[in-house]
Amino acid sequence: MHQRPSPRAAVLLGLLLTLALILPAQAAPFGSAAPTLASTPPLALQAPGNGSPAGEIVPGRLIVKFRPNASEGVIEAIASIHGMQRIKTLRASRALVMTAEEGRELEIAANVGALPWVEYAVPDYRVYSSLVPTDQLYGSNQWDLPLIGMPAAWDVTVGSTGIPVAVLDMGISMAHPDLDTQWAYAPGRSPAEHVFLTPPLSSGCSQTVPTTPEDDGWTVSGTTHGTHVSGTIAAESTIDGDGNAGIAGMAPGVRIMPLKVLDCKGSGSFSDVADAITFAADNGARVISMSLGAQISFGTCQTVLPQLQTAISSASGAVVVAAAGNCGAVGGPTPACPAGPDVPEAPAMCTGVMGVGATTSSDTLASFSTKNNTVDISAPGASIMSTFTSKVGGQPSYGYLALSGTSMATPHVAACAALMLSINSGSSPATVEQILKQTSVDLGTGGYDTSYGAGRLDCQGAVVAAASQPTPTAGTPTATLTRTPTNTPIPGVTASATFTPTPTPGCGSKVGSACTPTATPTQPAAGGTATPTFTGTATNTPVPSVPTNTPTNTVIPATTTPTATFTSLPATPTQTLTQTPAAACTPSTKGTSCPGGSSPTPTATGVPQAATATPTQTQTPAVPTETSVLPSATPTNTPLKKF
Repeated sequence: MHQRPSPRAAVLLGLLLTLALILPAQAAPFGSAAPTLASTPPLALQAPGNGSPAGEIVPGRLIVKFRPNASEGVIEAIASIHGMQRIKTLRASRALVMTAEEGRELEIAANVGALPWVEYAVPDYRVYSSLVPTDQLYGSNQWDLPLIGMPAAWDVTVGSTGIPVAVLDMGISMAHPDLDTQWAYAPGRSPAEHVFLTPPLSSGCSQTVPTTPEDDGWTVSGTTHGTHVSGTIAAESTIDGDGNAGIAGMAPGVRIMPLKVLDCKGSGSFSDVADAITFAADNGARVISMSLGAQISFGTCQTVLPQLQTAISSASGAVVVAAAGNCGAVGGPTPACPAGPDVPEAPAMCTGVMGVGATTSSDTLASFSTKNNTVDISAPGASIMSTFTSKVGGQPSYGYLALSGTSMATPHVAACAALMLSINSGSSPATVEQILKQTSVDLGTGGYDTSYGAGRLDCQGAVVAAASQPTPTAGTPTATLTRTPTNTPIPGVTASATFTPTPTPGCGSKVGSACTPTATPTQPAAGGTATPTFTGTATNTPVPSVPTNTPTNTVIPATTTPTATFTSLPATPTQTLTQTPAAACTPSTKGTSCPGGSSPTPTATGVPQAATATPTQTQTPAVPTETSVLPSATPTNTPLKKF
């Protein structure tokens, strides 16, 4: 005996039969066959290679907009035939979000969308945030950030104030409008404790040690190196709720701990750098960034600079990164590269440091980038736009400048490490380094090579990978920096460094060295240490207003003397180096160096920024020409300098 259907089921069955009978008459256009509810041929909705006409489909979901003539009964009948269920009604369109069989979303949407009661039926597509800054210079000048995947990395994190980044450099322009809220002193520490300079200092800088880590390079040398580096890491950005002036920093949510280890001429000593590293680690810095160094033509970091290696090894809770050097294009000894091409530099050569090479916008190695086994990873370092302070009418003028060097590449890696720690603060420095290398884009020869290291930085991949890592239950404690605004005049300072390394016979002190020297380096006769002499006095006068001007680029033909031309705004300067091929010398173990050769010196051009329209002027940048004078049996080691 058959059970009688319920009244509701009977009504639904009747509607289905009625629809099947009347649909041809209602839906058939002239001269064509009408579709039926049970079997409607798919429309010309062709999917591209990814299987979707518009992106990633949300599995098992459609959006269906019914026409006003569709009754509830018709809607229920259509849903029943196609196996759909109502999820919700959208507020504005009144379209229905409905379930559908997974894998058949496009087919069902085409069939349902062809019905006369349906205005449209489309799959629901995935949407992802695309956190792109609207800072004025981001789209036009910061090619480096999209290349390394920053928009996707920012979708994960823009950084945390609990991850201080110590920048060991010339200091920071505290009042720069893109940096004035982005730096902070270590908790409980005075401004003067952030200065690590031991007199005598460079001539031209005041011999009174500064009492704040202000970047006073604009007063004498015209180079605010630390300000430029800091801007790449943490300049303000719209993605972190700040204004749209200037550039976007890679990690605008973190704070810079500025440690001044270089004077107004960009000179310092490794003993001061070692102390600054210890200070940074003891006061909560999770990342230590050093865009500085000096060639060490013989021995290891431990044998030549044991105090530096000890400080780095003791900073076990911090990720330490350093520039690999800018001596890749020279053919022989030069004032900036007295030991010749591709000789290892400290601190990049030290154990526990990630050495950083530089790449271009076309993902090729920058010609100036030093090539040896101290290069662990590479990052954009050619024509990098960042914050800068120039001297106009005797006053600081805050703006932006494009510079090139491994100094510019290093803060990219430091900032990415800070983002990784912001999303997973329990990660160890070794884990951070491993992820950075594993996610890097392999360029050059397959696998590790001495030009690119593990590859070019992919910050998107590194941050996503860090976010997926398990967080240790006993994480590394974090420190939040506190700001103490000051307005102390900035006296310039200067320092010179003398190195007395322990010679090691041969080239490469460890088993497996692939580099065999052809000759013993020849040194100047013994007789002491040459110290640079300069003239001038450093001053700092705050200004009530700060222009935020956009630089332009003026290229100067290469000459035997590096020159810089200051032009009217806007300005986008760059530096260019011409490479002369030289015989490679590549030890197999990091921290082992080889002697350099000799050939003509390269030329470099650059255009620092002028913040207001002024007559064109030409100046010769200060290039230290001094080297330590050591006994003839001792290798050459250069004074510490910025890159």
